[in-house]
Amino acid sequence: MLYSRRIFMSGLIEELKHEHSKIAVLLKEVLQLGINSNEGRKRLFDARGYLLAHLRKEDTRLYPVLREASLENTELSQLLDNCIDEMDEISKAALSFFDQYAQGGDEQSFVSDFKQLYRVLNERILREETELYDIYDDFQRQCGGGE
Repeated sequence: MLYSRRIFMSGLIEELKHEHSKIAVLLKEVLQLGINSNEGRKRLFDARGYLLAHLRKEDTRLYPVLREASLENTELSQLLDNCIDEMDEISKAALSFFDQYAQGGDEQSFVSDFKQLYRVLNERILREETELYDIYDDFQRQCGGGE
């Protein structure tokens, strides 16, 4: 089974976790600076760019390996399908949020929408870091692979 205790962390997983932290820091800075400040909007644009790059990296380097790992494991295949569907929805919501506040906006609505997006992203990050990333590393180790 692919749910063993982590023995090592691959370079890819280290990168992805670092990106999670960077995105979270940028989003917190947006909240602190305010969406109507030039610097706040700049940080929002930066966070959008980091998130898109992160998603591309997962799509090209993480999910193909997990797909391979799921070929003979229907439980993992279902988990992966659910995670991908969920991420599609989260991505749409995040991009909509970024687009909605790209030029500023009502600060009160921004704070409310931000808190909702931040909660959803944090839940997803936790799930990735406690489930998917461990599975990836386990599979890489079992295959004798690295990146």
